[in-house]
Amino acid sequence: MAVIVICEICGATYPDSWPKPINCSHSRPGKNYNERSKASRGNPRGQSSNAWQLIHSRLARYLDLSLKWNATEQVHWYESNFVPIIPSNDCGCEDHWTPIAKKLDWSTAESAFRSFWAAHNEVSIKHAGHPAIPYDQCRALYLPQPSMDDCCVAVTSLAPDRIERQTVCLDSWEMAGLSIHAVQSATEIEQLKPIYPQVSQWRSSDDVGPPRIKRLASIAYLLGQTILLINADVEIHGEQRLIREAIAGGVLVGVRHNYDSVWWQGKPEQWGVDAFSFTPEAASRLLDLDFRIGRPVWDYWILDYFKSSQMNWICEPLFFHKTHELGWSDEDFKAGFEKLQQSGSTIDQPYGAVFRKSFPYPPVNK
Repeated sequence: MAVIVICEICGATYPDSWPKPINCSHSRPGKNYNERSKASRGNPRGQSSNAWQLIHSRLARYLDLSLKWNATEQVHWYESNFVPIIPSNDCGCEDHWTPIAKKLDWSTAESAFRSFWAAHNEVSIKHAGHPAIPYDQCRALYLPQPSMDDCCVAVTSLAPDRIERQTVCLDSWEMAGLSIHAVQSATEIEQLKPIYPQVSQWRSSDDVGPPRIKRLASIAYLLGQTILLINADVEIHGEQRLIREAIAGGVLVGVRHNYDSVWWQGKPEQWGVDAFSFTPEAASRLLDLDFRIGRPVWDYWILDYFKSSQMNWICEPLFFHKTHELGWSDEDFKAGFEKLQQSGSTIDQPYGAVFRKSFPYPPVNK
């Protein structure tokens, strides 16, 4: 059997005789969105990669898609594609890796994935003093997790002009085991439906522009099930266990980690919140005010609504957001707080700093 090279982003295959490194355009003809979604698991499209992510993603793909495993081919790929891009001896990574690599077990895809996890931990500890990553967490980062339909579904509203970014995020939600419901205008649904096969249920909204939070939250009592209301601009990378535990004990409040290049370098957001859980009962009591996801102060309004509830904050790395230019102005921000005051909220003016600092994981000086 001819040895091939698999692009870890789009799944395209190339003869190993091609010059290295192979520069794939990530646009293999005939690949539909579902196939590309599977090929990209563990290494979302449009994101930077490194040697470790490359190998973990490749091995996870063989496990996820049950691809035929040939140890000889995999060792050949490893020597041709992974070894040349290990960081050089200037940082010591290569020196540490060489003796550790002798412990790799190539007999099966599962043993290769597990042994690379152990080897990566060992080199990380020796080289940078990083703590070990538990095996379950490693699997959660690179392999699809069980369905969470027994616990919750994700509800969001998609922006028609942010397809590439939102595709990355929705792919990550699928990986986390979440079913996805999107609330859009009828016109948007017709436009977006063929673009986002990740969405399992489309719900129509009569709102002009992004739907009101009440419309999104109402999916909870329409389904008779807890929902995770989440900004479509936020990725999920990590164990679904954190979501399950937070929802089971009260209201989930998710703080995102912002990053510029790669999600694992994200830093906690200082002020805003991007994910909340709603039970059917909580959704039914929510007032129908003009607050919308992604618009200024929508999150503080929900925090104020849940202030007497048991809020379980997830501030450890789980929700991630790629930085971009703000989609709103200072005037929009001030108008949001004025609207908050008009709703009867007692949140401090002008910026809600005292209110935000009253919660766990308060903002800190940078």
